[in-house]
Amino acid sequence: MTRSKRIALLIGAVLTVTGLAVMFFSLLAVGFDWSKLDTIEYTKKTHIVTEDFIWIGVETDTSDLRFALAEDGVCRVECYESEKTPHSVAVEGTTLVIRQTDERKWYDHIGFHFETSAVTVYLPKTAYDRLTVTGDTSDVTVPADFAFSAVDITLSTGDVAFYATVGDCLSIRTTTGDVTVADMDIKHTATLTTETGEITLRSVTVPTLCFETDTGDTEIANMACNELVGKSNTGEISLKNAITTGHMKLESDTGDITLERCDAATLSIRTSTGDVEGTLLSDKSFRTDTSTGDIAIQPYTTEGGLCEIFTSTGDITIRIEK
Repeated sequence: MTRSKRIALLIGAVLTVTGLAVMFFSLLAVGFDWSKLDTIEYTKKTHIVTEDFIWIGVETDTSDLRFALAEDGVCRVECYESEKTPHSVAVEGTTLVIRQTDERKWYDHIGFHFETSAVTVYLPKTAYDRLTVTGDTSDVTVPADFAFSAVDITLSTGDVAFYATVGDCLSIRTTTGDVTVADMDIKHTATLTTETGEITLRSVTVPTLCFETDTGDTEIANMACNELVGKSNTGEISLKNAITTGHMKLESDTGDITLERCDAATLSIRTSTGDVEGTLLSDKSFRTDTSTGDIAIQPYTTEGGLCEIFTSTGDITIRIEK
C-alpha cells in the first residue's frame, strides 16, 4: 500500500470516529431523544371555518390528512406545519379548500427529519357532496362517521384508510401507497388502483368493483357486489366470502389467485404462471385449460353458470362446497 493511500485511510478513519463521537455526545445532550435533533420546527395553527360548504377539496404534498367529527359543532382545520410548508384554508363558492404550499429550497431538505406535518379536519355535519384529495406522501384517513356522494383520492406514496359511506362513486389511486376500504356501503362504483401498494377490502357492499395493481397484493373478504373486475401483474389476488350476483373477472400474470367460499353467476379467471385454487359455493359449467399445469376440480360439473379458468403453466385446483 502506498504512503498516500495509508494517509487517506487514516484521515477517513479519524473523520469517521469524530463523526460518531459528535453524534454520541449530541444524543447524550438530548437524553437520547432522536426527535430533539429534528432540524425542522413544527407549530400548530387552527383555522375556524364559519361559511357553509358542501364540497371538500384538499391539495397537500407531505401532510397526513385525517377527518373527524366536530363534537362542538364548530368546523375547524388544525394544521401541524412548518414555517416553509404552510396551509391555507378558505371556502371558495361552496367548497372548503385546503392547500399546502411548499416554499422550501433544495437545501431545506438537508438535515434530520423525524416528524411530519399533519392536517385534521373537524367537520360539523356527517354528510357532504364531494370529497377530492390530491397528495404526494400524505396518508389519508376517513372514518365511518361521514357520508359523501362521490370521493376521488389520488396519492403517490401515501396510504389510504377509508371507512365512510359513498352514495355514488369511490375512486382511489396510489402508486406505492396501500389502500384499505372497510365496513361500508358504496351505492354505485368503486375503483381502486395501485402499482406496488396493497389493496385490502373487507365487509364492503358495492354494485360494481374494479381494482388493478401491478406488484401489490389484493385481499378481499366478506364482500357483496353485482360485478367484479380485478387485474394484477405479479401481485396475488385473494378473495374470501366474496359473492358476486353477476360476472366475476380476474386476471393475473405471475400472481396466484385464491378463492375461499366465493361465488358468482359466471366467472372468468386467467393467469400465466400463477396458480388458481379455492372453493366455490355452487355448481358451475367448467371450461378449463393449462399448458403444463395440473387441473383438479371436485366435483367436475357441467351444469350451472359458466366458469372459465385458463392458465399457461399454473395449476388449477377448485372444490365445490355447498
